[in-house]
Amino acid sequence: MSNREQRLQEILRNLPEAEADSLLDYAEFLLTRAPQKQLLQALSSAAAMTGTSTTESSSIPAVMPEAEPETIIEPLDIPRPETETIIGAVKRLSETYPMLSKDKMLHETADLVGQSLMGARDTVEVIDELEQVFRRYYEKQFGLTESS
Repeated sequence: MSNREQRLQEILRNLPEAEADSLLDYAEFLLTRAPQKQLLQALSSAAAMTGTSTTESSSIPAVMPEAEPETIIEPLDIPRPETETIIGAVKRLSETYPMLSKDKMLHETADLVGQSLMGARDTVEVIDELEQVFRRYYEKQFGLTESS
């Protein structure tokens, strides 16, 4: 078992259940959204911050590429629930904007998700900003606003 895997297991064992679930949700989010190279870079950066090392030969599961963007160009009308988790918001926004390439937004959304999960920012504030990020990428990609 690598140092990284041992460290992750140690962290999971020492976190309260709710925080451990959040960490797993975040890891799953990164795995489904990040191309393998970006995932390796993120793991390397995280390992550098914790003082552990990673190598390119690490055993990381291959990530299936996303399907071709759908022909839908209008965002779907999926209302925001009264209470929502960060991961739930990312999933909802991904469904609302299926035409966007999530890879292009990865760093910005992952940074916001991380800020919330680390307790650095309020969940509602981060969800508001995530909505702005998705809307901005939509407008940039299609050269229009939701109301046009």
